[in-house]
Amino acid sequence: MSFCPVPAVPEPLPRLDALAVLVVDDEPGMCNFLCRALARHVARVEAAGSLEAARAARRAAHYDLLLVDQRLPDGSGVDWLAELRAGGAHEQLIVITAYADLDTAIRALRAGAADFLLKPARLDQVLESVRRAAALLPQPGRPQPPAPVAELIGDSTAIRDLSALIRRIAPHPSTLLIEGESGTGKECVARAVHRLSGRSGPYVPLNCGALPRELLESELFGHVRGAFSGALAGREGLFAHADGGTLFLDEISELPLGMQTALLRVLEDRRVRPLGSERERVIDVRIITASNRDLAAEVAA
Repeated sequence: MSFCPVPAVPEPLPRLDALAVLVVDDEPGMCNFLCRALARHVARVEAAGSLEAARAARRAAHYDLLLVDQRLPDGSGVDWLAELRAGGAHEQLIVITAYADLDTAIRALRAGAADFLLKPARLDQVLESVRRAAALLPQPGRPQPPAPVAELIGDSTAIRDLSALIRRIAPHPSTLLIEGESGTGKECVARAVHRLSGRSGPYVPLNCGALPRELLESELFGHVRGAFSGALAGREGLFAHADGGTLFLDEISELPLGMQTALLRVLEDRRVRPLGSERERVIDVRIITASNRDLAAEVAA
């Protein structure tokens, strides 16, 4: 059984007979099985029983693919993967484990693992995992997709596709809605869009669910002195502060209905009027919103 971060490899399948593979596992039986299984399909396969030995092997020779046990005497496969990626290594790595731990699988894929293979694995599963990893390596005559944007962690097909989408939409001034469960990195996407947009102004984030309506209106639009009790001085709002840049409104679904109407007017007119003021201010702000709810489904219901 394997947890695969990429879809099935399309034909033609990548060639394995030119690959150099390093197996890293402290179980001699597992090393022997993998080496014998791969020897008939790849150009070279070698084994190491620890991370220290694996590091020495990498210094001495080139490898295209690493099959690394998660639990080793001197560290973990996922931690080593993070170390390799931080150092700019481009080998594809498959994490092997005897424990069906979803958290570890997620950590591995986020760190850039090509696959996650569960022991005991059959020969056909090992070869299929190796083919998937090989498909991520540079292929002669095939243009290579650009690296993922810096804000995203990992190197899977999904991450590269998302990075390509971010690069396409970033230069355009369109208002964006990013949907996804909490903790999936919606603000990372928003920051990447802003950085690649070419806008000279700041990136300004706001959690719409963190403030009551009375404060939210002043926070967004600002106010003049005396606009309300306690307003001893005027204050610019976040729209004005983000002028020339990007305003990220997280949890936009938590915005009160009255504020939604005011926000719609800003989107249409590109003008804001501070509380208590009679003058409007023209703004140039890219608005990115995010929600952990399926807003289209909620509207349809």
